[in-house]
Amino acid sequence: MGVCTGTLIGIGLSLLAAKLASATQSNIQFYQQLGYYGGFLAAIAYSFLVTPIKAAIHSLYALTVIALSLILVTCFYWNTSVSSTINIAFIAIAILLIALFILTAKRLVVKRTLVPQDGVWQ
Repeated sequence: MGVCTGTLIGIGLSLLAAKLASATQSNIQFYQQLGYYGGFLAAIAYSFLVTPIKAAIHSLYALTVIALSLILVTCFYWNTSVSSTINIAFIAIAILLIALFILTAKRLVVKRTLVPQDGVWQ
């Protein structure tokens, strides 16, 4: 679970770092790599600390927060972007992903109640 959700968290943080770094004309590649590997490794470490299903649920909620942050940063730095059409498409995709992450997390919460208490997934 940690690798899959860690990859998504890493990509989200990498995008967030790129948007913030490009607005300040910083070293974009450094912050992208820091965001990706930081998010990736943190999700893997967290999945070892708690049960897999709990890590998946929390990672999906973290992805929701990251996607919301991407929307806010995109709106805040709207004028520094290349195209308004790209911004609108980016925000639309982020909203769809937020809905997907929340629905998936809610389904996992329900499934967690169905798993035996002594099961490895609990």
